[in-house]
Amino acid sequence: MGENDSSSLDYFTRKPVYLLLLILLSFSKVFIRVYSSIYRRKVKGTTKVKSIAAVWYWPYDFPSASYTRLGKWKDYFEKENIRYDNFYVGSMKEKVREYEGSSWTRKYWFYIKILMKRLVQFTKLKNYDVVWIDRWFLPYYPSKSAYWEKAIKKMTGKLIIDSTDGTDYEGNPELILDIFETADRITVAYEGLYNFYKPKFGDKVFRFNYTVIEDDYKLRTSWEQKDKFTIGWMGSPYNFEYVKHIEKELQKVAEKHPFKFDIICRQDVAIDIPNAEIVYHRYGPDYESLIQNFDIGISPFTVKSFSNTGKIGMKHQEFLLCQIPQVCSPQGISEHAVDGENCLIADEIEEWAPAIIRLMENEQLRKNLAKTGRLMCLEHYTFDGQWPIAKKALIEFKV
Repeated sequence: MGENDSSSLDYFTRKPVYLLLLILLSFSKVFIRVYSSIYRRKVKGTTKVKSIAAVWYWPYDFPSASYTRLGKWKDYFEKENIRYDNFYVGSMKEKVREYEGSSWTRKYWFYIKILMKRLVQFTKLKNYDVVWIDRWFLPYYPSKSAYWEKAIKKMTGKLIIDSTDGTDYEGNPELILDIFETADRITVAYEGLYNFYKPKFGDKVFRFNYTVIEDDYKLRTSWEQKDKFTIGWMGSPYNFEYVKHIEKELQKVAEKHPFKFDIICRQDVAIDIPNAEIVYHRYGPDYESLIQNFDIGISPFTVKSFSNTGKIGMKHQEFLLCQIPQVCSPQGISEHAVDGENCLIADEIEEWAPAIIRLMENEQLRKNLAKTGRLMCLEHYTFDGQWPIAKKALIEFKV
């Protein structure tokens, strides 16, 4: 079937699938209202938390995100004899193929599948003292009110909402504010988010840092001079736009020092750098090995917006962890990052080429940034280091 045939078919099939989605959404609203009323928890306060449900936004096989922020705390809490169960839906393959594809029929069908899986999970949440939700309960679907979260709060001891990205508020402020009003507690991962939400929600806001998992990553241990360096970037198709913003700067670098450019993204992207060898990769089991081969990492977030100032780019943290010298923007990075000490910070677009060339031409600088960057990462972004704060945020409440 050709592209035009597929588009024509989608035009006719998307309408009935969308109608089905609306019917199921209406049914779910009635169902959860009735179900949560039947299983309303009579005693809302809890002095001792015995169980936690961690509800993920991202699929189980995404290499960071919900897995890192929520999933890896399971071992820590269970060592304290607290039941900790992770709830996730879908896979990245499914998300890329259906949600991020061009067919509205597939996208609506993806919404339906996620909705039905979440509906089943909803019925299980009444058994937990604390429900900790990443962003909001029904992922991807652009709800406008916290009706799922309000129903969950009826059934559970405490409802906690986690925020790790300012994009959520920028994209759907009505939903975010409604959810945060509903929550008993709000956990945030970064200083920018804390400073933004604290004046609005006061003592409900807790901050503990977004931690990085050391298990599968490999340390870079040599920073020798090369005739051809490998520059690396990884991220979403959305964030690749920031790489495009510095395309001319990368061209300037390649004119002086031709390099290999490794790009890891879950979708097809493209950039024009004539003197560079550009290699595109999908996320896969070789992810950590690919990163280890980067001589220089780049973490551009060239637009100063709440979505960038309110987060730390995962790539920035991964470069720190793996001892990879990097050039980054002043936003989307750790508040502990110091230019010339653990990274190079390019404040303006035209500063990117000089910074990368400076790294290429100075072996000692690469080594120094790599080593001090890892030390900074281990000091502020490990699970062991953040555990006391995470534990307090999830299980300590005033009665």
